Amino acid sequence: VNCTLHFNNEVVNFGPSSFTKTTGTLIINFAEISPSTYTFQLAAESNANVSVLIEPGTVRNASNATNSATTAFFSFEYFAYPPSVMLRLYGFTGLKTNKLNNLAYLIFNSTTTYNNTDHFSSTFVSISPMLDISNFEQVDDKMYKFNFDIVKNDTAVDDLAIHCVSPSAGLPDANHTQFLCNQCPRSERCQIASMYPPSSVEYVEFPFHV
Repeated sequence: VNCTLHFNNEVVNFGPSSFTKTTGTLIINFAEISPSTYTFQLAAESNANVSVLIEPGTVRNASNATNSATTAFFSFEYFAYPPSVMLRLYGFTGLKTNKLNNLAYLIFNSTTTYNNTDHFSSTFVSISPMLDISNFEQVDDKMYKFNFDIVKNDTAVDDLAIHCVSPSAGLPDANHTQFLCNQCPRSERCQIASMYPPSSVEYVEFPFHV
C-alpha cells in the first residue's frame, strides 16, 4: 500500500528506522519529498497483518523538539491479503451435508474485530436455498458458529417433478432445491420444485452456499 506522511514542521534524520513495525512488515521505496513530506510503501513478507507505528519521542525537528502522543502520534495497520472465510460442518471442511440438523462454523483468515467492535453478524449470513439459521454465536474474533436444519419433505417423489441438472447450471432459485442421491449420476444433481429433498430418497447429499 502506498503511504505519504506529512509533518507540520520540517524534521531531521527521519527514515525507515524511525518506525516500529511488526515482524514481516516491509517498508520499501522510502523517499524524502521535502523535509516535511515522505513517501513509502508497506508490504508483507507473508500472509500476515501489517502494522507500523511512529512512537512518541521518535521524530524531531531542527530545534530538537520531538513528537508527542498529542501532537504527532502515528499508528497504521492494514491487512495485507484479501479477507476470506472457510465453512466447516462439525469441524470438517465441506459444502454438502446429509444431516437434517447441522452445526456450521465460519472461520476467517483475519480478525473481524476492529477498535473493539465486531464487524460481522448473522445479518451477513444467508444459505441458498433459503434455510433459517439459529444460535448464531461468535466463538472468537475469527470464528463464528450457527445451526441450521433441513426439514423432511413428505411429499411423494412422483409429485415433485424431479429432474437431473448439471452443476454448471448454477444454484436454483428459492423455489427449487438441488441435491445428490443414490439414483443420480455422480456428475449431475437432482432438482425439485420444493424447498427440501423428499424424505423417501434413500441417500441425500445437500450442497449449499453460505
